Amino acid sequence: MGQLRITVTKVDPPAAEPGETVTLEYKLENTGPEPECYSINLWWRQEKIAGDKRGGIEGNDVIYDTFTFTMPDKPEDPTLLSLNVYRCAWYPFCNTPLNPCNPAPDDFDVFQVEKIEPRPERGFKVIIHEPPPAGKVVLYILTWPSKEIPIDEKPVNSQTESVFLDASLTGPYEPVIIRLLDETGYKLDEKTSKSPETGVRVIDMYGYNGAHYMTRVYTDTTTVQSGKPFKVYAKLYQVPKKPLDEGYEVNFYVKRADVGDWKYLGTNITNEDGVAVLQTTLTLEPGEEQAEYVFSADYDEEPTYSDPCMVTVVPAPPGGGAGGDIIQIIAQLFGVSEEQARLIIIGFVVLLLLLAAL
Repeated sequence: MGQLRITVTKVDPPAAEPGETVTLEYKLENTGPEPECYSINLWWRQEKIAGDKRGGIEGNDVIYDTFTFTMPDKPEDPTLLSLNVYRCAWYPFCNTPLNPCNPAPDDFDVFQVEKIEPRPERGFKVIIHEPPPAGKVVLYILTWPSKEIPIDEKPVNSQTESVFLDASLTGPYEPVIIRLLDETGYKLDEKTSKSPETGVRVIDMYGYNGAHYMTRVYTDTTTVQSGKPFKVYAKLYQVPKKPLDEGYEVNFYVKRADVGDWKYLGTNITNEDGVAVLQTTLTLEPGEEQAEYVFSADYDEEPTYSDPCMVTVVPAPPGGGAGGDIIQIIAQLFGVSEEQARLIIIGFVVLLLLLAAL
């Protein structure tokens, strides 16, 4: 008797809000010579999320199909899910609802979906650069002649990193401005929707101009040595979700983590799936780098998405010595995600140099 094997080959989208539809592409394989009935369902821990999808598969056959489910609201990010396949009886009547199936799965594949926290329909998420000891960030509507009407504000202090400003009272094309003020009301800096300045920076924008595009990293782990080829993927989503046409520009940047200026790497155009791919060679000093992806259009430059992954590693220096020497090689490896701290790897390598008589 063979075995049913299942493999998730694609998760679309790789990031979703609870309640949003996610589609899996999977491969189902029957390794045995006999046809089998099967049932496929989806689990989160010990809770079944979706299913059952029933069908039949011939012996020594492979099926490529899709499975659709609603993103659950679970207390983890990313959310780990399992696509399970069960062997069932009564072939060839595989679609019978009462068809008994094995209690344990023949096979399963664990995958993850990044959880996007639900946000207000209209608003601005703002990063604060060098916030004052006390002050506030204010969202204004601009009216003729240049009168500013405050519609939302959030207090800030020296520890504030970001705030969310509700823009539900603005119209779809209404000019707005965001200002950073100290405790006396003095305007420290500003950021408009079309003229980015320093001080405050919008990184996510919801509902402005009726449709918002945001770039997200297509692969969440990227490491490369300085001077080696570097390929990165960015995927463009529309909120609310609508089909994307191809032909949107995505600009790619990289910089030293928390210091320096963004270095432009290049631009590429999204394909029919909203994916833009850039391949280049990094010439930066080895160390921690951050990648940034900016979607731009003729009428405006949309908000930026920064990928927290690190894109360089420090290779270990070469070692050497006489026969029998113990050489200490210290390699510093930088984490490839926000959650991973720097890891110091210290290895002792015994170099056994075999000398042959000439």
